[in-house]
Amino acid sequence: MNVVYVVIYRPGSETVSDRFLDELTELLEVVGAFRCQVIVTGDFNVHANDPTDRHASRLAELLTAFDMQQAVRLPSHTGGNILDLVITRPDCSPTKCSVDPPNIISDHSLIVCDFPSIAFAVRRATLTC
Repeated sequence: MNVVYVVIYRPGSETVSDRFLDELTELLEVVGAFRCQVIVTGDFNVHANDPTDRHASRLAELLTAFDMQQAVRLPSHTGGNILDLVITRPDCSPTKCSVDPPNIISDHSLIVCDFPSIAFAVRRATLTC
């Protein structure tokens, strides 16, 4: 099974802009056309757990429009917000998504997800000369 991985880093030192969400929309339009699983992950630095945040609301609307869902449910930052996301189509959502406490390596958490429907093996190729 083919999988497209997209890793995003949006610096927290910069204010969330409409441009970021516009570019994310364009990205989802492209990967949404692929006939394979899609996993979008990374440090979005958007307070995804805050329904009063207009950028978080727009992000949620965007994911709904593309029939995608966000798997991280626990705060992933020392500030108590969900900033680090794992986004998939519903048929590829992780069966387990653990969020380790922040401040072990950085102020963000380590997020580990299990995807039993996706084989993460590399094909072995043997070259003969």
